[in-house]
Amino acid sequence: MKSQVVLYFKRSLIIVFSILLIAGCSNQGTSGEGIKETDPDQELDVRVVHKFLGNGNESLVEDSKIVSFLEDKFNMDFDFVNVPSPIGSEVFEKLNAMIAAGDIPDILQTSTNTDLARDLYYDLAAEDQLLNISKMIEENPDRYPNIASRIKDPEADMFKAEDGNFYTVPRLQGYYDHIIIIRQDWLDELGLEMPTNTEELHDVLKEFVEEDPDDKGNFGLTVPAPWWFNHIFAGFTGGWEWVEKDGEYVSTYTEPGMKEAFKYLHSLYEEGLLDKEFFTHKPNKDELSKFINGRAGVLLTQSRNLPSIQKDIVKINPEAEVGLLPIDFSGPEAAARVSAGKFYEGVSIYKHAEDPARMLDFIEYLASNEASEMFTNGIEGEYSEETFEHEKWGVDPYPSVHRAIWGMVDMKYNDSEAYLKQYTDPEQMKTFFNQLDSADFAQNPVWGYGLESIQAHNADVLEVFNKYLVNFITGKADIDQEWDTYTKELEKAGLLKMQEEVQEEFTP
Repeated sequence: MKSQVVLYFKRSLIIVFSILLIAGCSNQGTSGEGIKETDPDQELDVRVVHKFLGNGNESLVEDSKIVSFLEDKFNMDFDFVNVPSPIGSEVFEKLNAMIAAGDIPDILQTSTNTDLARDLYYDLAAEDQLLNISKMIEENPDRYPNIASRIKDPEADMFKAEDGNFYTVPRLQGYYDHIIIIRQDWLDELGLEMPTNTEELHDVLKEFVEEDPDDKGNFGLTVPAPWWFNHIFAGFTGGWEWVEKDGEYVSTYTEPGMKEAFKYLHSLYEEGLLDKEFFTHKPNKDELSKFINGRAGVLLTQSRNLPSIQKDIVKINPEAEVGLLPIDFSGPEAAARVSAGKFYEGVSIYKHAEDPARMLDFIEYLASNEASEMFTNGIEGEYSEETFEHEKWGVDPYPSVHRAIWGMVDMKYNDSEAYLKQYTDPEQMKTFFNQLDSADFAQNPVWGYGLESIQAHNADVLEVFNKYLVNFITGKADIDQEWDTYTKELEKAGLLKMQEEVQEEFTP
């Protein structure tokens, strides 16, 4: 059963603007309890404010074929205000400034992850400025089935406003679709079983390196970047960056399990079972090339990379086969898997907009399987069903996900039939995607809450952690002898202040 983390956040209002809302918004749109609907033949101007996780240098795709299709389908003309949000919170600062000036967009991104975002959402709902999604579902049960199924999910309860109603449509993120792939043909040739835990993985890697089935001088395990060791760390600590221990949240960075995880990875490195260039890779390039060319037998990667791996590896070795480690692959403490939650932020509609019902029809469509297939396959007639190359479809490759509407689109992995057929074994991947919904994994319980100490010190703490990660694994620093120095440097960088605030704000 999936890990459940329950947090009780001590709310502290930091923005008070209800008077500004009343004064600034009283003359906008339609007042009263009724929801205005316009003639469908009337083009609707819709202003959207949301974020994309870029630095402002990326090009937007407001003129993409998919955006044009959506505008035609719903007779809307979108005016996108895309707010670059590298750390995720900038869009809510922009919205706060707009709302304080009495300017509420038609469609806006909402969240309960930070003080500011949560207060904006709660106060807009309390001031009757957002469309009551719960009421719309109650009054129109057959019109919004996809949205209805979402708000009935217990994991979506975090998006309820203070009156118990939903004023936002939760975006479905889905759990991380990360996979550990292995040369199945090597396992078969050497008479080895599929490894189910870190200890068994060590033994398999040792056989791979010693026997070297492809005669390429393989080094066992490779990863895109050091971040991917978070999965291994979770298997030894039971958490991701923060974990509940004895009724308190503590940083996994200084937990005894982290020390053991470093020792495990160091042993792989010393025995030649771990790619010695793991910290200098160009992600999604170097490690893929090494696996495809037989220089590594195990790879942590994203599931969307598997089709190209399967396609390219047989060009090098026609006998090559790729298998998946079980989704419950574990370390000595817990499952070796990390993930964010099922839902991520939400999409709200200004209640007094020109036609909020039609806008909700639009959001309902974005939540449908039809839209999911469109975002995967492109516009019908604009691509060949026999190919799976994005440039032929008139759509942008992931992760851009049409940045013009990124803040409204689900980020969930796609398990549609059209998507699955790109894999060599579609049933294998269908099983994997189905298992994700119930898999055990570690979540970062304080991620996204915007605690001041974390905003102030997290970058410095990560710099120290990443430095020692490389030094401990490569043997440049002795784990036992340097552990106290490592923990003191983390504390000096701000970890103690972060932990104090986490303890103050959260009660497991």
